[in-house]
Amino acid sequence: MENQNEITIKKLVDQYLQEQVQQLLKAEPKMENNASFIFLDNQTINLLLLYLFIKGDNQPQTITSDIQNDSPDFEQLKQDNKNAFEEIIQMLKDKLNKSE
Repeated sequence: MENQNEITIKKLVDQYLQEQVQQLLKAEPKMENNASFIFLDNQTINLLLLYLFIKGDNQPQTITSDIQNDSPDFEQLKQDNKNAFEEIIQMLKDKLNKSE
C-alpha cells in the first residue's frame, strides 16, 4: 500500500513539474529584457522546492557518527551540557525570585 502511495505521489509530482515547465516555456518568449536580477514567482519557488524534495528522496539515507554513545568523550559532553542547562535554569529561577 505504501509503495502504491509513493508511486502515485511521484506521478502527481511529475505531472506538476511538466505543467510548470510548459508554462515557463510559454512565458519565456514574452520576456523582452534579459535583466541580471532573478525574480521568482510562487510557481517557480514551488517547482524548485519539489525538485529539491525529490532529489533528497533519491539520495541514500546514511547517518554516520564519529562519537560512540559509550565513549568517555560522549559522556563528558553530556555531563557538560547537563551542567550548563542546570546553571541556566538556576539563573532564571534566581531572576524570577528577585522580580517577585
